[in-house]
Amino acid sequence: MNGVEPSVLVVQHRMRPDVARLIVPCIYPHLINHQSVTRYLDVPGMAENVFFLSHLEREKGDQSDQESRSHLNPYEADMALALARHLLMQGLESSQITILTTYSGQLLHFKKLRRNHAILQGVRISIVDNFQGEENDVIILSLVRSNDEAQIGFLKTENRVCVALSRAKKGFYLIGNMGNLAASSKLWREVNTVLTSNKQIGSHFNLQCEVHHTIIKAIIESVVFKN
Repeated sequence: MNGVEPSVLVVQHRMRPDVARLIVPCIYPHLINHQSVTRYLDVPGMAENVFFLSHLEREKGDQSDQESRSHLNPYEADMALALARHLLMQGLESSQITILTTYSGQLLHFKKLRRNHAILQGVRISIVDNFQGEENDVIILSLVRSNDEAQIGFLKTENRVCVALSRAKKGFYLIGNMGNLAASSKLWREVNTVLTSNKQIGSHFNLQCEVHHTIIKAIIESVVFKN
């Protein structure tokens, strides 16, 4: 606005191309992947390195956080923690996995659920706003919002969505109601188009046997986490 020529990121050194394409061109018109990000190994135990689990399970209001009107989604919390546990059992270190969420109510719910599961204690759980400038090998993102009115709050805000979509290096797993997101945001409609064209969106995660390289289980249920 003051006539200063902006400098825009051109070459990215963080994300595997499957992750980077989620923010091109909807956020970055042009983005070149450095050769180093094309050499990442596949995420162990997963059939896809990037996948959006889309669902219709409804959000809830966080009764302990009424002033900020925060939100939580128990289904997403169960699924995210179950996925994190699966990845740990495939040999990933807890330091390689971060669970991100978009609401403080969901963050508190995650931490309550995690208390009784020692295997998950080393996995960092954070809200997106507190993870700006950081990265990890695998990011599990809980988007939370899912309601009859398709209200998605600040998930319409481009800079927040950009942070959420660009933290992962090698594996990125999103959980949310894409119907709500796409109905309320042009940006999410473009993300949905990319995911759909690459067959990276559906109602379940596909798990892969690392010995036989075949899909051995087509869905992670919350019962996986509870057992």
